[in-house]
Amino acid sequence: MEKKNLFLFSINEQKYAIDLFAVDKVIPAVEIIHTPDDNEVFLGIINVYGKLIPVVNIRHLLNIPFKPIDIDDFIVIVNRPFLSSFIVDKVHDVILLSEEEVVNSSDIHCDLKSIEGFVKIDGEVIFIHDIGKIISSANIEPEKINERCVALEADER
Repeated sequence: MEKKNLFLFSINEQKYAIDLFAVDKVIPAVEIIHTPDDNEVFLGIINVYGKLIPVVNIRHLLNIPFKPIDIDDFIVIVNRPFLSSFIVDKVHDVILLSEEEVVNSSDIHCDLKSIEGFVKIDGEVIFIHDIGKIISSANIEPEKINERCVALEADER
C-alpha cells in the first residue's frame, strides 16, 4: 500500500492538494514584477532571494474567478515541470494518504485533466491535482521566461 504526501492549500474557499515533493517553498505574498509578456496566464515574476521566478495564474487555469494578490495570500514555489510559482489564499498542512483513501479521477467526470482524484476529509472534498499538468497547460515557454529574467537581472545591476 503506497502512501502519498500531499500539500494542502485553499483558493476561493476550496481546498486543493498537490504532491508535496513538487513544492520547493512557500512564501508570504510579495510584489509581482510585471513584464511585457504578462497575460491572463502569466502574471509576471517574483524575486526570491535574488532568483527571478515566473508567476502562473492558477486561478485562470482552474477556472476560478480572478482576485488581485492580497497581503494575506501566499506564493507556492514549485519545481515541476520547471521552477515557477502560483498564488493561493491559504496554506494548510501536509497530509499522508494511502492510495485506497483517494477516489481516482477516472471515477469522476471533470474537464480538468490535471485532477488525479479527490479525498473527503472532515466532510470537505479536497481535489488532488498534478501541478506539472496545470503549469504545462499554461503553455509558458520556460526558455523565454528565463531570457526575460536574465535581462531583468542585468537591468537591476
